Amino acid sequence: MAIIIPIKKKVTIGLSPKAAKLMALVEQTIAEDPFELDGRLWAARSQEEWAGLIDASIATLRRIISKPPFVRDRTHNAEGHQITVLRIGRPGKKTPRHLANIMANIFEQKTKRRPSRRGYGCLIGCAEVWPEGHQIKIFKLAMKEWPIFMVGFRLALDTGQIVPPNPKAYAKPVQYLKLQHPHLPTLRLGVTVALELYQMHMQEKAA
Repeated sequence: MAIIIPIKKKVTIGLSPKAAKLMALVEQTIAEDPFELDGRLWAARSQEEWAGLIDASIATLRRIISKPPFVRDRTHNAEGHQITVLRIGRPGKKTPRHLANIMANIFEQKTKRRPSRRGYGCLIGCAEVWPEGHQIKIFKLAMKEWPIFMVGFRLALDTGQIVPPNPKAYAKPVQYLKLQHPHLPTLRLGVTVALELYQMHMQEKAA
């Protein structure tokens, strides 16, 4: 059975009929059944539900919500299902979760696989620790120069600058060889090593 939601009329200059309908639906949903994320209130549904409510394809929906006045994000509901959350306004300051999503995409491009739940948590941790506005650049550099990062990581281990929660995991040379490819828990543990690598890179560029 189709869900019919009455939409209140509102002036929506410059918007297509479908976009105007979606805007009214988002505002009404936030007023009646808000979803809280990152300290803001959103309207939350699956993309299929959003598209169905405005009689549009998924592709059309994505085009609509990629432009102002819509602000979009993706997360999971209490049941673990992925949902698209929408609000009307201007994009806010990027949170560690936003930055982790961007880094997760970069990681997938580099390794051809998505981060695990543990790996995603490590990305959030990195975003929280690294200097604001530089997190993505630091991450990209660490991914690009992973063997160099691992040299610094091994030195930090040997000198006691880094103390892993499970020292045995990093004690054997064979384990070091396994980490020749990006490993997010290791990056989180060596978060200061990645920062130092970035600082040296910036100094070389400025020289």
